[in-house]
Amino acid sequence: MRNTFIIIGIVLALLVVGAWFYLFNVDSHVKASIEKYGTAITGVAVNVGEVKIAPQSGEGKITHLVVANPPGFSIPASFSAPEIQLKLDLHSISGDVVKIHELTIVAPDVYVEQNTAGNNIHMLKDAIHAFLVAHTAAPNATLTADQTAQIGKRFIIESFTMQGARLHAHAPLVQAEVVTVPLTDIQLNGIGLDSGGVQAAQALDIIMEQIHTSINQAVVARNLQNMIEVDETPNEGGIVDKIRNFLTR
Repeated sequence: MRNTFIIIGIVLALLVVGAWFYLFNVDSHVKASIEKYGTAITGVAVNVGEVKIAPQSGEGKITHLVVANPPGFSIPASFSAPEIQLKLDLHSISGDVVKIHELTIVAPDVYVEQNTAGNNIHMLKDAIHAFLVAHTAAPNATLTADQTAQIGKRFIIESFTMQGARLHAHAPLVQAEVVTVPLTDIQLNGIGLDSGGVQAAQALDIIMEQIHTSINQAVVARNLQNMIEVDETPNEGGIVDKIRNFLTR
């Protein structure tokens, strides 16, 4: 009996030490997960500068997130964020569904480029959709171990915000200059809440759709037109229409 209690005590001690180690190394786990699954989902390199999360509160920051461009584009990145603020439910990290109370992307730069190969944002959207098709089981199907490993955990994002974003539109076939305009802020609530969590790719797909909507709004906004109207009387088929066409097609 005494030996049994000793064994139980040792197991509990190991669990406590393991939990402590995990919580105090959550920064490296989050950074590695973002880079691993972000790269797998988008098909391009996703890199993070640093992750700092308080092990007591779950509040923290992700700095210098950069999403590369698909091959063939002159601008090296499609998206960069100097700071992402988040608040995690630390108790959920070790489970199958990670709950994120708040996720705020602060002052990111979104780069949209059109060249003879196509549109970089559309290519990223297509890559995300292709990943979802390849890693989502049919109603009566079972995912392979490799597919399950690629999907990772499921997520609930109670509040998502993207604020202070800037759009950099580049169409080298139309004009050499890059046009920079602000994007409207994005606010989403309850991502994955009703379904008990969504895959990272599904969450990213939802967010990308909203970013694309914000891009469309910027293209047709008066601010953008004033910045890129080089002629006093712009006509049909001019620079404004060409940039609008490649961003909204």
